[in-house]
Amino acid sequence: KIARSSLAPYVKIKYKDFKLSNLQCSEIEMIKITYNAWFLAKHLKSFFSLKKLRCLILHDCMSLVNSDCLHYMNFGKSFENLQTLDLRRTCMNDLALRYIFSIKSLTLLLLHKSFLEEHLDNITDVGLSYLVTDYVITNRMQTNIYMVNNENRCKLEVLSLCYYSYISDNFLNTTAVFYPSLEVLDLTGTSCTRLGIQSFKENRPDVQVIHLH
Repeated sequence: KIARSSLAPYVKIKYKDFKLSNLQCSEIEMIKITYNAWFLAKHLKSFFSLKKLRCLILHDCMSLVNSDCLHYMNFGKSFENLQTLDLRRTCMNDLALRYIFSIKSLTLLLLHKSFLEEHLDNITDVGLSYLVTDYVITNRMQTNIYMVNNENRCKLEVLSLCYYSYISDNFLNTTAVFYPSLEVLDLTGTSCTRLGIQSFKENRPDVQVIHLH
């Protein structure tokens, strides 16, 4: 189903028998695929040719799992204008974040732990550190971590990180405080403490922090 709203052309996909390869409309700016078990990471490549795509909503796609991270590697080069990415209640992990953060145009990212996998906490402080750092593996198989140029990373203004228990004050102290574009940070259900959040807000009073229990 391809529809035109008052704002922009968009696609809302509901059925498994829809062939993603049929998406040929170069004017599409928004795609919404939600609450289904058939959409896989490999299907993302069908969107790479949509150069005007600005909003991709994939929340509650239960089969969008972290084991398919290789399909995220081309995010930065392929999604040239993507600004909004909704991955709530999908099974992302730290490695996937490294590729997601390479989308330079991205300004809003929504992440929410999937309650279908309550025993797994796939997003941690380590994955979020890729906002400001990256790594290379040398010929001697050593891992060198370095600070990245802000021009080579997304410019997130809104970041939602709900119910990941391995996101802690360490993220606030070593990553978020050094991330200049941030305006809204949702830490609901994380392990960030009131003291840690208070300290962060003293250093970054420009950031609105949401922390519900």
